[in-house]
Amino acid sequence: LEPTLVGRAGALLLLLPSCLEPASNYVSIVASHLSQLVKTSDALGIALADAGLAERILTLLTACEGDAQATLALQQLQEATLSASNII
Repeated sequence: LEPTLVGRAGALLLLLPSCLEPASNYVSIVASHLSQLVKTSDALGIALADAGLAERILTLLTACEGDAQATLALQQLQEATLSASNII
């Protein structure tokens, strides 16, 4: 399963859309699940970083301004990805 996820890291980024509806907790749920996956797979964290995760997180942090739950989940995802990419 891990090689499949690593190979499709760009597609995984598409799961993180912009915050179109502030009442929706979709972004925080997806970011939390991706964070858990990255914590168990350094290779996935590196692949997501290479696919442009940092830029997507910055965009979402701006779009989700005021949504504390989404902001926290995105920051945790960013931290997990940075930890994985520092393994090299």
